[in-house]
Amino acid sequence: MTQDENTSYSTMLGDLNALLSQLERDTVGVDELSTRLEKAYHLLEALKKRLCSTEAQIERVIQARNSNVAENHATEIEED
Repeated sequence: MTQDENTSYSTMLGDLNALLSQLERDTVGVDELSTRLEKAYHLLEALKKRLCSTEAQIERVIQARNSNVAENHATEIEED
């Protein structure tokens, strides 16, 4: 498991916002700019991955619920 998988979404988002604030305020020296940009990109990718994973989980729950509702409806019709 990578560190991003163990880090909460809100923590990663906070880290990204802090990096962006530093970049916007020009508090990052030229020597650190590349490193900070790479870290920001990495955080963006990890956040995107987490959102996509959560979206897929939600879709599975919705599909399972819809399937159960359809089965229950079919059973009710058969019983009538």
